[in-house]
Amino acid sequence: MIYYLKFSSICLMLILAGCSPVVETSEEFAINGNYDIEKSILYLDKIIEHHENNADALFQRSKLELQIEKTLKAKEDIVNAISIEPKNSDYLMLKAQIDAKIGQNEDAIISIEAILKRGENLNTVEAQLFATNLYLNANNLNKAEYFLQQAAQNAPGFTEVLYNRARLSLIRHDTVKAIDFYNIILKKDSNNNNSLIDLAEINLIRNNVDSALVLLSKVKTDMPFKYNVLFAEALTEKGFTDSASKFWGNALLLSPRDAKSHYELAKYYYSENLFQNAISHFSAVQENDRKKYKDFYLMLAYSYQQIADTIHSEQYFDKAKMIDSNIVIHKILQSKHKHTNNHKRNSEAILPQ
Repeated sequence: MIYYLKFSSICLMLILAGCSPVVETSEEFAINGNYDIEKSILYLDKIIEHHENNADALFQRSKLELQIEKTLKAKEDIVNAISIEPKNSDYLMLKAQIDAKIGQNEDAIISIEAILKRGENLNTVEAQLFATNLYLNANNLNKAEYFLQQAAQNAPGFTEVLYNRARLSLIRHDTVKAIDFYNIILKKDSNNNNSLIDLAEINLIRNNVDSALVLLSKVKTDMPFKYNVLFAEALTEKGFTDSASKFWGNALLLSPRDAKSHYELAKYYYSENLFQNAISHFSAVQENDRKKYKDFYLMLAYSYQQIADTIHSEQYFDKAKMIDSNIVIHKILQSKHKHTNNHKRNSEAILPQ
């Protein structure tokens, strides 16, 4: 009775203040502009201020905060909601989604496992596909397939289901099956960006560079990291290194610590005799990644030599010799301009319009 009177007082206060404690928080509702997210958060702030253990209000506020990219605040709210109602599957699923968004996949999987341990299933295709992606990223292919099969039973023709079936086939090295799924998707939607990009990657692996470029030129999107890397690789294979350098640069804007992009840009500047730029990108490659590239220290040593930094030059020449004691340094250095002389500068025609 006391709780009822207290809650009634809160509701009366909110109504008098022109606020409704009932807030629609679906993404579609927000996109259609039917309510102001910030104002709705203020409504929920007032509810929580007077009833801090209101788990549902915390849950609703967390959903709203996630929509406006206040991800850490969203996590704080959903963690508090779960501390009040630890067995609520909706709360656990939202926490998993937030954790996945901030790159904490292991924590996201823990939340999914907590739902499953209670004997509950993920009953929506959206949830099943979310779990599929989590387990694919964790390289747990059996669990990924388990949830993907559930999604395929519920929505066999759904594009995201077909795409994830292609992904799983590709990871399991069944390229033919993957291509079949990609083609089914592209028959339904010839502009499906993910399928175009993945098919381009398959063609690039098979050395079908022209086909890869044709597929990439059809992509209409905000140009994700993988797109930029594949386009850069394809253009490099064709000898269009100037254009390739732009795509390596785009890749670094999206993933500033990517070792391959830094290395490829370093090689480009090195071939252009822009040694200070080359050194900047060589230096950005993490120590553990440098061993992937046999000529890394040799080019870095020569770059320092060209700017008259003999201390660093000798240091990296020594590292180059440690990797390959039989390396004929001067012959390699003498041939360093070979690739530069073969540059094809008129590459604009094969770039996407």
